[in-house]
Amino acid sequence: MSIAWLAIAPEAAFRSRMAARHDLTLARVQMDENHTFRAIVTDEAGAPMRLAFDHEAILADAVRRLRARIEYGPVGFAFLPKRFTLRDVQEVHEVVLGRSLAKPAFRRKLLDHHPLRATGEHETGHAFRPAEFYELDGDSQS
Repeated sequence: MSIAWLAIAPEAAFRSRMAARHDLTLARVQMDENHTFRAIVTDEAGAPMRLAFDHEAILADAVRRLRARIEYGPVGFAFLPKRFTLRDVQEVHEVVLGRSLAKPAFRRKLLDHHPLRATGEHETGHAFRPAEFYELDGDSQS
């Protein structure tokens, strides 16, 4: 019997916990070219990894469920720190969904469906125009 849990955390929190556990392996999960939900698991170097039993199917199911949830709820914000740019949110959605999204339509939908608050602060250290930071407004993070 296998039991699987899907946990979502900002990248920095995830990486710090992974660094503390030498018995874990970080793997990338990709869907095959036909977009069927069969996971192709690779290590950090991109080499294929074989998983035991039906574990590839379990990972594929987790990706399928995450893709469904990110389309309709605030789950994408759980991957981000408390302050984020709209570009950060779009990048999370694109990675999870496995496809590019049209910037104007995505941002319009994002701002219409989620209570975001502009912080008035802007990012620094980038070659492009500094983006404004946002936060989820109120108790909408659950």
